[in-house]
Amino acid sequence: MANDCNQHDGIALKLHKTMIENRTAGEERDFLWQNAEGELVGYVGLNSFQPDSAEIVAMVHPNDRRQGIFTRLMKEAGRSCEVLGIKKLLLICPGGSESGKAFTAGHELEHSFSEYVMKWSSEAQTQTDPSASRIQLRLGEQADLELAIRMDMKGFDMTREDTEPFAKLVLECYPKDRIYFVYREQEPIGKICIQRTDERAFFFGFAILPDHRGQGYGREVLRESIRLVRDEGCTEIGLEVEIRNERALGLYESCGFHQVDVQDYYVYLT
Repeated sequence: MANDCNQHDGIALKLHKTMIENRTAGEERDFLWQNAEGELVGYVGLNSFQPDSAEIVAMVHPNDRRQGIFTRLMKEAGRSCEVLGIKKLLLICPGGSESGKAFTAGHELEHSFSEYVMKWSSEAQTQTDPSASRIQLRLGEQADLELAIRMDMKGFDMTREDTEPFAKLVLECYPKDRIYFVYREQEPIGKICIQRTDERAFFFGFAILPDHRGQGYGREVLRESIRLVRDEGCTEIGLEVEIRNERALGLYESCGFHQVDVQDYYVYLT
Protein backbone atom coordinates (compact mmCIF):
# COMPACT_ATOMS: atom_id res chain seq x y z
CA MET A 1 0.00 0.00 0.00
CA ALA A 2 2.83 2.40 0.80
CA ASN A 3 4.21 1.97 -2.72
CA ASP A 4 0.80 2.78 -4.23
CA CYS A 5 0.54 5.96 -2.10
CA ASN A 6 4.09 7.03 -2.92
CA GLN A 7 3.65 6.52 -6.65
CA HIS A 8 0.23 8.19 -6.80
CA ASP A 9 1.26 11.24 -4.76
CA GLY A 10 4.89 11.49 -5.88
CA ILE A 11 6.13 11.33 -2.29
CA ALA A 12 8.22 9.16 0.05
CA LEU A 13 6.35 8.24 3.23
CA LYS A 14 8.43 8.08 6.40
CA LEU A 15 7.53 4.68 7.83
CA HIS A 16 10.06 4.02 10.63
CA LYS A 17 10.19 0.36 9.57
CA THR A 18 12.60 -0.64 12.34
CA MET A 19 10.18 0.60 15.01
CA ILE A 20 7.25 -1.16 13.36
CA GLU A 21 9.20 -4.43 13.25
CA ASN A 22 10.27 -4.16 16.91
CA ARG A 23 7.14 -3.13 18.80
CA THR A 24 6.97 -3.74 22.56
CA ALA A 25 4.64 -6.65 23.27
CA GLY A 26 1.22 -5.53 24.48
CA GLU A 27 1.45 -1.96 23.15
CA GLU A 28 -1.12 -0.96 20.52
CA ARG A 29 0.68 1.36 18.10
CA ASP A 30 -0.41 0.13 14.66
CA PHE A 31 -3.96 0.52 13.39
CA LEU A 32 -5.17 -1.04 10.14
CA TRP A 33 -8.25 -0.67 7.95
CA GLN A 34 -9.31 -3.33 5.44
CA ASN A 35 -11.90 -3.05 2.70
CA ALA A 36 -14.68 -5.57 2.01
CA GLU A 37 -12.24 -7.75 0.07
CA GLY A 38 -9.86 -7.91 3.01
CA GLU A 39 -7.28 -5.64 1.37
CA LEU A 40 -5.29 -3.22 3.51
CA VAL A 41 -6.36 0.31 2.54
CA GLY A 42 -5.59 2.38 5.64
CA TYR A 43 -2.83 2.58 8.25
CA VAL A 44 -1.91 4.75 11.22
CA GLY A 45 1.24 4.12 13.26
CA LEU A 46 2.51 5.75 16.46
CA ASN A 47 6.30 5.94 16.74
CA SER A 48 7.83 7.29 19.94
CA PHE A 49 11.31 8.69 20.45
CA GLN A 50 10.33 10.06 23.86
CA PRO A 51 8.00 8.44 26.42
CA ASP A 52 5.18 11.00 26.32
CA SER A 53 5.13 11.89 22.61
CA ALA A 54 4.80 10.16 19.25
CA GLU A 55 5.00 10.81 15.53
CA ILE A 56 2.02 9.78 13.40
CA VAL A 57 2.70 7.91 10.19
CA ALA A 58 -0.54 7.64 8.21
CA MET A 59 -1.70 6.55 4.78
CA VAL A 60 -4.94 5.75 2.99
CA HIS A 61 -4.94 4.07 -0.41
CA PRO A 62 -5.70 6.58 -3.22
CA ASN A 63 -8.82 4.61 -4.23
CA ASP A 64 -10.28 4.70 -0.72
CA ARG A 65 -9.85 8.29 0.39
CA ARG A 66 -12.59 10.70 1.50
CA GLN A 67 -14.43 7.90 3.30
CA GLY A 68 -13.45 8.82 6.86
CA ILE A 69 -10.93 6.00 7.20
CA PHE A 70 -8.16 8.16 8.64
CA THR A 71 -10.55 9.79 11.14
CA ARG A 72 -11.75 6.42 12.41
CA LEU A 73 -8.20 5.06 12.68
CA MET A 74 -7.13 8.14 14.61
CA LYS A 75 -9.96 7.62 17.10
CA GLU A 76 -8.53 4.19 17.85
CA ALA A 77 -5.03 5.63 18.04
CA GLY A 78 -6.28 8.30 20.44
CA ARG A 79 -7.59 5.66 22.83
CA SER A 80 -4.21 3.93 22.74
CA CYS A 81 -2.44 7.23 23.45
CA GLU A 82 -4.36 7.53 26.71
CA VAL A 83 -3.20 4.06 27.75
CA LEU A 84 0.41 4.68 26.68
CA GLY A 85 0.59 8.10 28.35
CA ILE A 86 1.25 9.91 25.07
CA LYS A 87 0.37 13.58 25.44
CA LYS A 88 1.82 15.04 22.24
CA LEU A 89 1.31 13.83 18.68
CA LEU A 90 3.06 15.12 15.57
CA LEU A 91 1.60 14.28 12.17
CA ILE A 92 4.25 13.76 9.48
CA CYS A 93 3.20 15.18 6.13
CA PRO A 94 5.48 14.84 3.08
CA GLY A 95 5.98 18.22 1.44
CA GLY A 96 4.56 17.04 -1.89
CA SER A 97 1.41 15.41 -0.49
CA GLU A 98 -1.60 17.40 -1.69
CA SER A 99 -4.03 15.27 0.31
CA GLY A 100 -1.90 15.70 3.43
CA LYS A 101 -1.69 19.44 2.99
CA ALA A 102 -5.45 19.65 2.45
CA PHE A 103 -6.01 17.72 5.69
CA THR A 104 -3.66 19.87 7.78
CA ALA A 105 -5.19 23.07 6.35
CA GLY A 106 -8.77 21.86 6.78
CA HIS A 107 -8.12 20.96 10.42
CA GLU A 108 -6.01 24.08 11.02
CA LEU A 109 -3.12 22.07 12.44
CA GLU A 110 -0.17 24.07 13.74
CA HIS A 111 3.10 23.60 11.86
CA SER A 112 5.85 22.55 14.27
CA PHE A 113 8.97 22.14 12.11
CA SER A 114 10.24 20.72 8.81
CA GLU A 115 13.12 18.48 7.81
CA TYR A 116 15.04 18.18 4.58
CA VAL A 117 15.37 14.66 3.25
CA MET A 118 18.90 14.48 1.83
CA LYS A 119 20.73 12.00 -0.41
CA TRP A 120 24.44 11.61 -0.98
CA SER A 121 25.90 12.05 -4.44
CA SER A 122 29.19 10.37 -5.33
CA GLU A 123 29.88 13.11 -7.89
CA ALA A 124 30.18 15.72 -5.13
CA GLN A 125 32.33 13.64 -2.79
CA THR A 126 36.08 14.03 -2.80
CA GLN A 127 38.22 11.00 -1.98
CA THR A 128 39.90 11.05 1.42
CA ASP A 129 42.76 9.09 2.93
CA PRO A 130 41.47 7.05 5.93
CA SER A 131 44.95 7.03 7.46
CA ALA A 132 44.86 10.84 7.71
CA SER A 133 41.69 10.88 9.83
CA ARG A 134 41.95 12.05 13.44
CA ILE A 135 39.00 9.92 14.54
CA GLN A 136 38.10 6.25 14.72
CA LEU A 137 34.65 4.63 14.59
CA ARG A 138 33.94 1.73 16.96
CA LEU A 139 30.86 -0.42 16.52
CA GLY A 140 28.67 -0.38 19.61
CA GLU A 141 27.48 -3.49 21.46
CA GLN A 142 24.77 -4.23 24.03
CA ALA A 143 27.30 -3.56 26.80
CA ASP A 144 27.64 0.03 25.50
CA LEU A 145 24.13 1.09 26.52
CA GLU A 146 25.35 3.51 29.21
CA LEU A 147 27.81 5.10 26.78
CA ALA A 148 25.07 5.49 24.17
CA ILE A 149 22.79 7.15 26.71
CA ARG A 150 25.56 9.50 27.85
CA MET A 151 26.37 10.47 24.26
CA ASP A 152 22.74 11.31 23.55
CA MET A 153 22.26 13.23 26.81
CA LYS A 154 25.32 15.40 26.22
CA GLY A 155 25.10 15.55 22.45
CA PHE A 156 21.42 16.49 22.23
CA ASP A 157 20.94 18.07 25.68
CA MET A 158 18.29 15.50 26.62
CA THR A 159 17.28 13.71 29.82
CA ARG A 160 18.08 10.08 30.53
CA GLU A 161 14.36 9.30 30.51
CA ASP A 162 14.11 10.56 26.93
CA THR A 163 17.29 8.94 25.60
CA GLU A 164 17.30 5.47 27.19
CA PRO A 165 14.39 3.85 25.24
CA PHE A 166 15.78 4.95 21.88
CA ALA A 167 19.33 3.85 22.69
CA LYS A 168 18.04 0.42 23.75
CA LEU A 169 16.01 0.08 20.55
CA VAL A 170 18.93 0.85 18.27
CA LEU A 171 21.25 -1.59 20.07
CA GLU A 172 18.59 -4.30 20.01
CA CYS A 173 18.06 -3.88 16.26
CA TYR A 174 21.61 -4.87 15.31
CA PRO A 175 22.69 -5.58 12.57
CA LYS A 176 20.04 -3.57 10.72
CA ASP A 177 20.63 -0.59 13.02
CA ARG A 178 24.10 0.11 14.34
CA ILE A 179 25.67 2.64 16.68
CA TYR A 180 29.22 3.73 15.95
CA PHE A 181 31.04 5.62 18.69
CA VAL A 182 33.48 8.30 17.62
CA TYR A 183 36.87 8.23 19.33
CA ARG A 184 39.65 10.79 19.34
CA GLU A 185 42.84 9.52 21.04
CA GLN A 186 40.96 6.88 23.09
CA GLU A 187 38.30 9.40 24.17
CA PRO A 188 34.67 9.06 23.01
CA ILE A 189 33.60 12.39 21.52
CA GLY A 190 30.39 11.50 19.68
CA LYS A 191 28.31 8.91 17.89
CA ILE A 192 26.52 8.19 14.63
CA CYS A 193 23.81 5.60 13.94
CA ILE A 194 23.53 3.82 10.61
CA GLN A 195 20.53 1.89 9.37
CA ARG A 196 21.16 -0.65 6.61
CA THR A 197 18.49 -1.98 4.24
CA ASP A 198 19.86 -3.96 1.30
CA GLU A 199 22.05 -1.48 -0.62
CA ARG A 200 20.68 1.58 1.19
CA ALA A 201 22.12 3.29 4.27
CA PHE A 202 20.51 5.96 6.43
CA PHE A 203 22.43 8.10 8.94
CA PHE A 204 20.70 9.25 12.13
CA GLY A 205 21.40 10.07 15.77
CA PHE A 206 24.59 11.91 14.79
CA ALA A 207 26.19 14.05 17.49
CA ILE A 208 29.57 15.46 18.43
CA LEU A 209 29.90 16.43 22.09
CA PRO A 210 29.82 20.21 22.72
CA ASP A 211 33.48 20.50 23.82
CA HIS A 212 34.66 19.02 20.51
CA ARG A 213 32.48 20.93 18.07
CA GLY A 214 33.80 23.44 15.58
CA GLN A 215 37.04 21.49 15.06
CA GLY A 216 36.13 19.56 11.90
CA TYR A 217 35.36 16.24 13.59
CA GLY A 218 31.81 16.15 12.25
CA ARG A 219 33.02 16.29 8.67
CA GLU A 220 35.54 13.51 9.35
CA VAL A 221 32.85 11.31 10.91
CA LEU A 222 30.55 11.76 7.93
CA ARG A 223 33.26 11.04 5.39
CA GLU A 224 34.43 7.98 7.31
CA SER A 225 30.83 6.75 7.62
CA ILE A 226 30.27 7.22 3.89
CA ARG A 227 33.43 5.26 3.13
CA LEU A 228 32.38 2.51 5.55
CA VAL A 229 28.93 1.89 4.01
CA ARG A 230 30.24 2.19 0.45
CA ASP A 231 32.83 -0.49 1.23
CA GLU A 232 29.91 -2.66 2.39
CA GLY A 233 28.18 -2.22 -0.97
CA CYS A 234 25.73 0.62 -0.27
CA THR A 235 24.90 2.69 -3.34
CA GLU A 236 22.28 4.97 -1.73
CA ILE A 237 22.96 7.01 1.42
CA GLY A 238 20.45 9.32 3.06
CA LEU A 239 19.75 11.39 6.15
CA GLU A 240 17.36 14.05 7.44
CA VAL A 241 18.08 17.45 8.95
CA GLU A 242 15.84 20.13 10.40
CA ILE A 243 15.54 23.04 7.98
CA ARG A 244 16.35 25.57 10.71
CA ASN A 245 19.63 23.81 11.55
CA GLU A 246 21.74 25.79 9.09
CA ARG A 247 25.05 24.68 10.58
CA ALA A 248 24.27 20.97 10.18
CA LEU A 249 22.79 21.59 6.73
CA GLY A 250 26.02 23.25 5.60
CA LEU A 251 28.05 20.35 6.99
CA TYR A 252 26.01 17.75 5.12
CA GLU A 253 26.15 19.69 1.87
CA SER A 254 29.93 20.00 2.16
CA CYS A 255 30.12 16.19 2.37
CA GLY A 256 28.10 15.61 -0.80
CA PHE A 257 24.48 15.50 0.43
CA HIS A 258 21.73 17.38 -1.39
CA GLN A 259 18.04 17.96 -0.71
CA VAL A 260 15.54 15.66 -2.43
CA ASP A 261 12.36 16.14 -0.35
CA VAL A 262 10.82 17.82 2.68
CA GLN A 263 8.93 16.32 5.62
CA ASP A 264 6.61 18.69 7.48
CA TYR A 265 5.54 18.04 11.08
CA TYR A 266 2.21 19.31 12.45
CA VAL A 267 0.92 19.31 16.03
CA TYR A 268 -2.05 16.94 16.11
CA LEU A 269 -2.41 16.70 19.86
CA THR A 270 -0.75 18.57 22.71
